This record gives sequence, C-alpha cells and structure tokens, in this order.
Amino acid sequence: MAETCAVATINGAADAAAEHAGPDVVRTWVTRGDTRVRPAHKALHGKTLPVGAPYTVDGASLRYPGDPFAPIALTVNCRCRLHYATDEAVG
Repeated sequence: MAETCAVATINGAADAAAEHAGPDVVRTWVTRGDTRVRPAHKALHGKTLPVGAPYTVDGASLRYPGDPFAPIALTVNCRCRLHYATDEAVG
C-alpha cells in the first residue's frame, strides 16, 4: 500500500503542477512495458490528453496513474507514469 500511495502522491503533484504551467501542456500515459502491466493500463499506453482531461479505462475515470478516487483494482501496484510536454512538442 505504501508504494501505491507514493505513486498517487507523485503523479498527483506532477499533474497539479502541470495544470498551473499553462493551457498548452499535454500528458501521455506511459507503462513499464513489461508483463506485469495490467491490460487496462496497456490500453492507455501512449494516449495523450490535455492536462485536466481524465483517462477513461474499464468505465472509470482516472486523473493520473494511482488516482485515489479510481477503483482500487485499477490503482493498486500501478507503476505507470505520465510524460508531460507542450502541444508544440507533441504536434
């Protein structure tokens, strides 16, 4: 549980900081790419959204990996991260 809380804290803080960075910031979901990645998160790998837009997976909205408001089955032991960039860097 400590690792799950740490992932939520790190990703939540990064997302909050990105929201204050400006409207051109986007984020891309990145998995570890190994056999331990759950299928729901594999489906999100590489998906880029504007900061503030939730990711939708298995009928749930996740603000970021480890989102404490998401179902625990989608967050416990999650090792995913978000990569942040500006719209100009992506497009």
